[in-house]
Amino acid sequence: MDIRTIFFDVDGTLVDPKTHTMPQSAIDTIKKLQEKGYMCCIATGRPYENAKETVAFSAVDWDGYICCNGQQVLDKNHNYIYQKAFTKELALKVMDVARELHHPMCCMTDGDWFMTMEPDKNCKDAMAALKMTIPEVAIFDEQTILSFILFCDPSYDYQPYYAIDGIRVNPSYFPYADVGVLGTSKAKAITIFLQHYGLEGFIAFGDSMNDYDMLENANVSIAMGQGDKRVQEIASFVTKAVDDDGIQYAYENCEIFK
Repeated sequence: MDIRTIFFDVDGTLVDPKTHTMPQSAIDTIKKLQEKGYMCCIATGRPYENAKETVAFSAVDWDGYICCNGQQVLDKNHNYIYQKAFTKELALKVMDVARELHHPMCCMTDGDWFMTMEPDKNCKDAMAALKMTIPEVAIFDEQTILSFILFCDPSYDYQPYYAIDGIRVNPSYFPYADVGVLGTSKAKAITIFLQHYGLEGFIAFGDSMNDYDMLENANVSIAMGQGDKRVQEIASFVTKAVDDDGIQYAYENCEIFK
């Protein structure tokens, strides 16, 4: 099978979380891949409207977008192929548990975001790592919720949240977890994208647990050198760190690109 579709995570894969920049070597490599006929797409945990603020979004003329950990799928022209949001009832369940446990949350809507309570240190550290401005505290007023960013200590086990039917929880190695709708994932969204274009097979680059299922289901999976060890263990190839020209190194050394 001649695999010509590649999906790249953003934070920690395309974008260095320490400097919030995208290495020029990564930009150049992706452009080379496109010149060779590869479709290069973003696959991020960020909702579409928020993803547009990252340096990666405008650095390359991307061929498609998987956003919000698979709850949004868009084509090259930014037209929606698929979108899945929380029901009001499910969103309230998640907010109620977070409130009881005094965990701040960022609620990501289809056009904006807001905090459920004042930020704590975990929130400030995580948002700084993501280079996201902490939004104002606001009341849930039946906005369309796409996902939550839940701020907890890095060692937290998230058991009260795993017990909520209908959600998925993807902890990061930073002090937060992405919370989305159960049954959605980057891998399933990629399947929707490939079917839309009549394609088969894909290559994936990622670094954290919200990339796990994407890498697990890829024909060739490439984990970043600084990434989560659990992700590296299932990868076909472990490249160098994002800030050590990891994308370029994979292109030059991974057998799939020979």
